[in-house]
Amino acid sequence: MPKSPYQPENKQLFGLDASQRVDRLYGAELSRRVKQGTKSNKFQELLLAIQQKPVLLTNPDIFHYITHHQYHDPASGEDLLPLVLAEWPDLWIFDEFPIFGSYQETAALNSLVFIRRSQENQSRPRRFLFTSATPKPDFIEQLRKAGFKVAAVEGVYASEKKIGFRQILQAVEL
Repeated sequence: MPKSPYQPENKQLFGLDASQRVDRLYGAELSRRVKQGTKSNKFQELLLAIQQKPVLLTNPDIFHYITHHQYHDPASGEDLLPLVLAEWPDLWIFDEFPIFGSYQETAALNSLVFIRRSQENQSRPRRFLFTSATPKPDFIEQLRKAGFKVAAVEGVYASEKKIGFRQILQAVEL
């Protein structure tokens, strides 16, 4: 079996340090940073996180609130944070997307259209990846109707032990 590119020796070999590249930001962590900071607020902490790390792991609520102008600073205006967020990543990943309902799907679609329109004069294309073992055909159709190029990548799954497959789920008794 081939080695994962995320093995500790590869991190050392290529000088990968997740703490320098990845920020994990969720509600409790955002509140902790605001309390710890001097004259800080959620807007300032989000702006720092977006500008300082190339990878930002967050939840759908924070993403939604940013792109729908809920975090703002009177000195900077309502649109600074969503525009800065739309600027930097070339790839957006929505992991296990179907767990969200139609409200979140609509909000995400609005955000994607905002990002695409605000960056349409840029040379770097913005790509959006929705990962899911159970994709929703109606959401895929909404993406197409909004003008996004959609490519589905079909997975190959096995429920029993099989050569070439790694079991990721284990039986559970409830």
